Amino acid sequence: MSSHLPLFCRIARMYSWCGKLVSRWPLGTILAWVILSIIVVKAAPPLADVATDGEFDFLPLNSDSRVAERLFREAFPTWEPKEKIPAPAGADPNQAEDPSVEEDHPTQMDPLGCSVVIVLQREDEKAGLSPKDEEFVTKFLEPGLKVIQQRTGFGKEPLPLSESPERIPVKDQIIRGIWTVNDARIGPLLRSKNDCSMLVLVELGTEFLDRRNKLVLNRIEELLKSKEVQTALPIGLEVNLSGAATVGRDMLEAEAQSAAQTDHYTKVLVIVLLLAIYRAPLMVLLPLVTVGVAVNLSLRLLRIMAGYGIVGIFSGLDVYVTVVVYGAGVDFCLFLIARYKEELDHGASFRDATISAVTNVGSALATSAGTSIVGIGMLTLTEFGKFREAGVAISFGLFIALICALTLTPAMMFLFGRWTFWPDVRRERISASDGFMPTRSFWHELQEQKMLEKGWHWIADLVSRRPGWVFMVTVLLLTPLAIYGGYMKDQLSYGLLTDLSPDVTSVRGAKAVQKHFPAGAAGVATFLIQHDDLDLTNIREGQKLSRAITSDLMEQSKTLGIADVRSQSSPHGAAKENAAKEKAAREKAAKESQTEEAGKPNQEQGRPVLRSGVARTLAQKAYCCLDGVHKGKLMRIDIVFDTDPFARDAVKRLEEAKAAIQQSLHKYSLPEPVEADEDGEAPAEAPGWPARACA
Repeated sequence: MSSHLPLFCRIARMYSWCGKLVSRWPLGTILAWVILSIIVVKAAPPLADVATDGEFDFLPLNSDSRVAERLFREAFPTWEPKEKIPAPAGADPNQAEDPSVEEDHPTQMDPLGCSVVIVLQREDEKAGLSPKDEEFVTKFLEPGLKVIQQRTGFGKEPLPLSESPERIPVKDQIIRGIWTVNDARIGPLLRSKNDCSMLVLVELGTEFLDRRNKLVLNRIEELLKSKEVQTALPIGLEVNLSGAATVGRDMLEAEAQSAAQTDHYTKVLVIVLLLAIYRAPLMVLLPLVTVGVAVNLSLRLLRIMAGYGIVGIFSGLDVYVTVVVYGAGVDFCLFLIARYKEELDHGASFRDATISAVTNVGSALATSAGTSIVGIGMLTLTEFGKFREAGVAISFGLFIALICALTLTPAMMFLFGRWTFWPDVRRERISASDGFMPTRSFWHELQEQKMLEKGWHWIADLVSRRPGWVFMVTVLLLTPLAIYGGYMKDQLSYGLLTDLSPDVTSVRGAKAVQKHFPAGAAGVATFLIQHDDLDLTNIREGQKLSRAITSDLMEQSKTLGIADVRSQSSPHGAAKENAAKEKAAREKAAKESQTEEAGKPNQEQGRPVLRSGVARTLAQKAYCCLDGVHKGKLMRIDIVFDTDPFARDAVKRLEEAKAAIQQSLHKYSLPEPVEADEDGEAPAEAPGWPARACA
């Protein structure tokens, strides 16, 4: 017979059965939750072991940056193996080779990796940086960084640097390269135009939001604060720390701090509100304990499932789950407690009130939770990976909160019995006339007036009598807010530094960089140009094309917000090259050019530079693909914008720069470009050049 009952009757019986079970074994229900929580907490791995770090892994595979990443990896190998160091004379030839004698070195910087930037600036002298400042970098700072490079891997070594292995294999080193002003390839880019600041770049093999960056950053900070470095630091030379890795480290620490503060202040807010409304300490404790168990259990279960690859989680997810589950879970508990109180007001016993509350409210709670779960679960259809994972995690947290509200809360209510509403200590059975508060009090008098109840009755009566009028007034009141929201929907800030405290390391370092370098120098945009009709193995062809594109971009630099363009024809920046040409014209640089072609060393700011033939070869290797499947068909252009790369305008600037490159290629008389497909590759029957930007 039960199978023929209406669905809602069977559901009601299910909630009735739940209420009877909880009221029969309240202590057993509580103990079951305690045991389950202990097991899950012990079994859950640390968040850092299962959370996905970085940002690139969350982007769709067909996004510009992911397509450019694949093309860049295929076209531009970042590492080249050096020859093995020969074994010493007399060594056993059968002895296994020592992997520590193998070394790799970077052929160029990787724009997809992150870096730590040490900013050195001198503003106390008009002449700017002094030879002692460069000597400090060469003799003290760079050797210390190399020691950190050789002893720091991708792991989380708890040992101090002095106790770490003297050298770990190159492939396990998190630092991929150290670049200073003494490097002939990119050194000129690391010195400001006013000669008051220079940069030391420490390139890492990780993304900027990778938690593994924390160890190497801490060691670099220890080096800068060490007695040896501080003693050798020239007077007046300021040292700051910046770079994408530093920003990422500070963001992760800010997220962790925000998560702790969110959890703390959420609990405080819930306690204050419930005490102000109900003025019953144990009643405040019920939803707080219920939701606390639900949140912690949800987060630990998500970690366990992430360890088995069932779901994905990321750093900062705790904040979203905590806020949403606390808000919804407290509401679930309050609905149940309110119905429990009503049953007691009508003379029901504690057991009957518990069963009736779960039976009558359970369906409403499940419907409310189900609506939120389905709505938030729609995030799983989004393209951005973090939104998908947040949709799964929050929905799962709401489901756990619903189960806790239907079992743990009524079990505690029944177990506390008459003390649930203390100081209003209730009897086993009371009359309907007994109030919620003590019989003689100011609050009791207000309750007798039933002002709130009368207000709700008035609103309900108004809606039933004038539904159309109420609808129109509501729409008119909300329309201005909707219009404002639509207008502001694109006015979003992507600035990472603006979200951090001005006192953190990365913000201070970024301000130091922006004093002497373009704002976009912290995040250079790389455009990849691919065309089947190109022959970039011919150095003249590559220079001709890059010079044409660079010239067109620099002519529109003010419109496009471009501070500099780096390409095969201008590896050290078109702006600097143009300035050098103007200076050479004024000083009649023909004589200097003849000296350079003769092979004599030329001096630039006191440092030797490579001869022109070698420089052209290195520029071709850095900006053109000369090997692999894209051999001679792919070129790289680096653009430095004059704005923060994470500002809202930066997105628009990227699209405008991409359009400008397309126009330049069209003027260069190349075939019409063809857009890439979902895999980032152009159709085989027609040559194409998908220009993709990555920072």
